[in-house]
Amino acid sequence: MDSTQKALFQSIKNLFKKETFSLVDEISEVLHLEKGASYKRISGNTALKIDEVVTLCLHYNISFDTLLETHSGLNQISFITEHVSATNSTMRDFLLAFGRTFDSLRKGRENELIFLGNELSLPYYFDFPKLLKFLHHMWHHEKGGYQHQQKKLDSLEISSENRQLANYLSHEFNNHPTTEIWGPGIMNAAFHKLKLGIRIGIIDRQQSEELYQEFFHLLEHLKKVAEVGYKFNIESGRPYGDAYLLINKYYFGGSQVYYNTDGYEKAFLSTEYPDFIHTNDPRYTSRIREKIYNQKAYSVSISRDNALERSQYFRSLTQEWERLGKEIESLL
Repeated sequence: MDSTQKALFQSIKNLFKKETFSLVDEISEVLHLEKGASYKRISGNTALKIDEVVTLCLHYNISFDTLLETHSGLNQISFITEHVSATNSTMRDFLLAFGRTFDSLRKGRENELIFLGNELSLPYYFDFPKLLKFLHHMWHHEKGGYQHQQKKLDSLEISSENRQLANYLSHEFNNHPTTEIWGPGIMNAAFHKLKLGIRIGIIDRQQSEELYQEFFHLLEHLKKVAEVGYKFNIESGRPYGDAYLLINKYYFGGSQVYYNTDGYEKAFLSTEYPDFIHTNDPRYTSRIREKIYNQKAYSVSISRDNALERSQYFRSLTQEWERLGKEIESLL
């Protein structure tokens, strides 16, 4: 019997725990077959047709790619996602999903963590609770969690429990050396969310002003990180891991992340929200690593002693922030 076909039927059987369950009856009902025909497929005497495989996988929500990778040894790469439902998730769900995805980081001694993208990585917002609350609310709205209703943001404050969790996650990330390659307009996506929130009535005037100032504090923090070359606690000034920041004026792709923890590699796509797609398959991690290092070769450092590039870059970010202020005024 084909091992993949056997694994498919075993996966279906595992979904049912009751002793009275009949796999033959179940398959007959789903595939509209006589019991004898179903038995031949389950026993392996008759091969499943392509359309039958599709029907079974869709009906039982089974990933056939994973079955191929595990049982057939075919050249398939299996991806994993840390999915968070926008319909009923809380801020805590949002943060915990992020923490689980990168759990391996705090287990290693030798860590390499590289970000490449056109949107600032989420851990920076963990130290800015008002921005974090706003981005979480907008994520709900954009993902359809509020059924596309323009639900107003009641407050920019987050609970002490969530604040503690955000601080903990920030601590975990800050402890590890990071290389970040920023494409053009690293703050544009967040600025756009703020303008959108005002335009559709999600936030009021006072909230928009508070968020506008919070963005300024974030920009000042990023500039300081670039100057000193390491991440640090905003309140205490405690130094953490090294931060090597670069800018790439030619990269317009999506966000990608690569990290290596004591030889254990992982690669990510789409890192702005908890719905990360990731894999530890070396056939894919090696390609992401190569792509990121190729982009790094065309990037310019804004860290530590490269004061001229850093000054020019943050001057442009400040100008974008000032332009944002004028657009906010015109919207209110």
